[in-house]
Amino acid sequence: MKCHLAMSTLLALVGCAGPAGQRASAAPGAAVEQGVGAGDDAAGKKDKLRVTLDVPILSEQFADTPVARVESDFILVSEVADNFIVTRGAHGEGARGEWAALDEIVNRLITVRLIAQEATTMEMHLLPEVQKDLTEFGGRLARDLYTQTVFEGGEPDAARVEEMFKKLVREWRLRSLLFEKKEDAEVLLTAVRAGGTFEDLAREAIAAGRAQGREDAPFVPVKDLLPQLVAATEKLAIGQLSEAIALPKGFALVRLEEARFPESAVARTQAEETVLGGARQARLRAHYSELVARYATIDDRLVERTNLEAKKPGFAALLADKRPVATIRGEAPVTLGDLCRAIAEDYFHGVEPAIREKQLNDKKRPALENLLGKRLFTKAASEQRTEATTEYKHRMRRHEVEVLVGLFIDRVLMPEIKVTEGEIAQYREKNLSELSYPEFYKLSSIAFATLPAAEAAVEMLRRGTDFKWLKGNAEGRAEAGKVKLQLEDTTLAASGLDAELAAALAGARAGDVRVFSSVDATHYVVQVVDYVAPKPQPYEEVRDAIARRLYAAHVNDAIIEWGKKLRAAYEVKTYIHGFRG
Repeated sequence: MKCHLAMSTLLALVGCAGPAGQRASAAPGAAVEQGVGAGDDAAGKKDKLRVTLDVPILSEQFADTPVARVESDFILVSEVADNFIVTRGAHGEGARGEWAALDEIVNRLITVRLIAQEATTMEMHLLPEVQKDLTEFGGRLARDLYTQTVFEGGEPDAARVEEMFKKLVREWRLRSLLFEKKEDAEVLLTAVRAGGTFEDLAREAIAAGRAQGREDAPFVPVKDLLPQLVAATEKLAIGQLSEAIALPKGFALVRLEEARFPESAVARTQAEETVLGGARQARLRAHYSELVARYATIDDRLVERTNLEAKKPGFAALLADKRPVATIRGEAPVTLGDLCRAIAEDYFHGVEPAIREKQLNDKKRPALENLLGKRLFTKAASEQRTEATTEYKHRMRRHEVEVLVGLFIDRVLMPEIKVTEGEIAQYREKNLSELSYPEFYKLSSIAFATLPAAEAAVEMLRRGTDFKWLKGNAEGRAEAGKVKLQLEDTTLAASGLDAELAAALAGARAGDVRVFSSVDATHYVVQVVDYVAPKPQPYEEVRDAIARRLYAAHVNDAIIEWGKKLRAAYEVKTYIHGFRG
């Protein structure tokens, strides 16, 4: 379903320097950047040309449109949209609530960017751990984006989708008999093959107690059947009877009456995704082979003859082995040591158990493909200049902001934040209802078809009639098949009760009896067998959880305060001037 929410975004545009009638050819994001970045302060001259855009915030076409700027760092529609989807409805329904949510999101994103700017001013972006993180993330991102280009194009094979769809939805109508003894099943099978009628022979076997079965044959989803039944039935034509099938509780004969494939949008989508996923994996493996042929040479002999499980030289020695198992044109080789380290990463407690179980050598080829694949896809991404794409730049910047803000919070804000015991105690006192053991009821019930019958039962209970006796003997009880609420000394938390039942039990204590009428017109007499009142949790049990909650709140408050301070230190521009939904 399309979202019709929109922002009125005031954007300064540049591009009037060319001949009359000639439009600027810059992309929307670039044009905005020139307008607000250069046009606002070039030689003290302000560009006053403005245009208002009506931008749907959840549209991919406008994903790169700026909505705000902190210094030269733009906040884009796509960032607002991602946050809006998560927080939508938190400020109430309708345009007013959604505008409040949108306004809060933009201000939060501005605050985040301001803190990232301050972290950059403090040269946190130059720290070795930050550079290492950005380099590793950039490599992964480039590979992922390049891989998407490998997947692009192509539709799932229609014939394979139809085949997969039918496997997912197929249903069989089966007439079946279950025998305790195999020879009884084979006797009936022989009689059918000799010309006997299956229906008559089945009826006779059931009457004699040799078999269990039913006259009707409802449709059953094949996915719900035992594998043995599926394997045997798949060999049958319509109307054909199977051989005796061994099952956990005996031996079955089944006759396939009919097969059908009911339409299901969910199953068809699942079939399309499964077939497309398989095709993509095949395409990925084929592309990997192409990249190996183009860039790499694998020393298959070294890979095969290296025994990772041998005592000599031993796995520890192989970790330092510099011999290349694969060379890559223009790149450092993949060494035997690299391969061993990649394998070792999968064993948190060390490789010794895998060596003892003779499992390590089987990991060589998969690990080499994974290691070499990463290197080759990174190289191909670099040659395709994936790092120059708009998506790469945007996602790298978002990640860099996350890293810098996290580091700023960790090193600047958190050391100054303290939570006192007095704060914790005060919070507990104010929130005792939330920090208490829940209220519990132990309940039993009797269902009646009419309200007068239920009220008469209550009166009998008040006169001393035993509840359990009444449950089995009272007049006017509802039919068993229509009873949806069945309580027999059942313990339930008050917070989890149905709203109508909770209302009926309000104020009830052990020994009380209440009448509860459900929406299905069944009337219940509910006895409170036992009642456990809510009780505050001891201070020691909740102290740490409260401290963490207060600490997080203090951090959030500190972020907001820093955002206010930093707005005076850095240039901030917001281009949103209206909203409609």
